Parts: sequence; C-alpha cells; structure tokens
Amino acid sequence: MELFTYYNLTESNNPDLILKKLEELYDGLKIDYLYYLNEEIFKIEDLDLMDNEIKDLHKLFEANDVLPDLDCDRNEDDSDDLMGFDGDCDYDF
Repeated sequence: MELFTYYNLTESNNPDLILKKLEELYDGLKIDYLYYLNEEIFKIEDLDLMDNEIKDLHKLFEANDVLPDLDCDRNEDDSDDLMGFDGDCDYDF
C-alpha cells in the first residue's frame, strides 16, 4: 500500500487533526511534507513509514475526508532548500 503524492484538505472535517498527525510523523523522521495553506493541499513523501503506519494514515484520511489530489501538477525545485520547503508557500504549523 502506498501514499499518493498530493492530498487535498478542502473537504476535510478536521484539517487540524490531519496537520497535527503529519507534524508528528515529520518530527519522527517518518515523512517529509509540504503544506500549501492557500490551496489547502499538502505534498507527502514517505521516508520511513511501516506498512501499518501507512494503513493508519489511509484510515485517518478516509475518516476525515482527505482526498488524493490527482490534478495537482507542480513543477517544484526543492533541491536548494534543505527542508524541502518552497519559499513561496505559507505554512501553518
């Protein structure tokens, strides 16, 4: 089971819970993620998630109406930013 690259929080009934979970996984060096505040989209990259953690994320996303964003097509160059954050985005951590 794998994660999509982009997810959309527009329909989510609890985006704060989702962002809190993403931050926990980020702090634990399990994922890297970017949150585009103005668009309510986040990009996620699995760094060291176990299969059960991926399943738990899928369940959390499903329970909170977090949908994959299949239309998101970003041409980003994150290589010059050590944290992988785009300087043009607003982050709400």
